Amino acid sequence: MTVREYFQKYLEGKGMWPTDAALVMDIVIADKISEDVKWEFEKDDYPDKILAVLMVTVDLDALNWIKENQPEAWNRSMFE
Repeated sequence: MTVREYFQKYLEGKGMWPTDAALVMDIVIADKISEDVKWEFEKDDYPDKILAVLMVTVDLDALNWIKENQPEAWNRSMFE
């Protein structure tokens, strides 16, 4: 499983539709803070601590996307 697939499944596990999770991942990948991440690499190639830091970025970008696109989403609190 790639790093991108891992985080997309993570977002889906928090209640996002697969299409919405894919949109959020496009935003995360385009984020300047993520430019050095090799999203196509296998998840196991990254230490757990790095993945934990990336998870914070994914959650923040997901929350911002939810606020802009689905402010009444039932799962919004899972990202706050």
